[in-house]
Amino acid sequence: MEIQQHGHQSYVQIITTSRETLVSLIRNIKCLLENLTNHKYFSPEDSEIVLQFPTRADQVRQILDLVQSKGEEVAEFFIYVLQNVPEAYFDLNSWLTEIDFQSSEQIKSLHITNNDPVTLYSKKLKQELCCDSKFVKSYTQKEEMMLQETYVNGVMELINDKNETMGRIKDLISLFQDTGVINEEGENTFIYGLENMMRQVEGTGILIQACD
Repeated sequence: MEIQQHGHQSYVQIITTSRETLVSLIRNIKCLLENLTNHKYFSPEDSEIVLQFPTRADQVRQILDLVQSKGEEVAEFFIYVLQNVPEAYFDLNSWLTEIDFQSSEQIKSLHITNNDPVTLYSKKLKQELCCDSKFVKSYTQKEEMMLQETYVNGVMELINDKNETMGRIKDLISLFQDTGVINEEGENTFIYGLENMMRQVEGTGILIQACD
């Protein structure tokens, strides 16, 4: 299948001309090898050859050599991995912007595995925060309950500053996402202790007002 190229310059040429930048800025080898191997662009032997090199820079050079030798589709997928695992390859953001990379539909259909340790640790912390969140049942009672234990899908509702409903929260984890609930570019801020911020709704659920 023919792969769409970036303008008049092939993906192999982009990697060739950017070789020095890629060698100096690519830190995560494992993520590249895993994705290239998962989709059969690299054989297990290819990965073993890369890992035999003693330094990270030499390993990156070997990956680039293999990618360039395998042609345009592999070169495009290689860049696609760099673009879609920003936590592991954030140093390449300006380079990706400069080359204005737009992947083909064929490459977009391929699943990318993110095994970056920072990303995995961040997800773990979010999950722990979700599980550890508590609220006080009333002002007079001191007992705290786990939010996870009391949450039921479809019960929790979001309102705006005019006390108008904005729909129901889809699931508990949505309260701890990076983007805001009202404003996608904002951060979720929950204010506790004010009577109009959290109250019982018809005895069946909880009403939370979020400020972005």
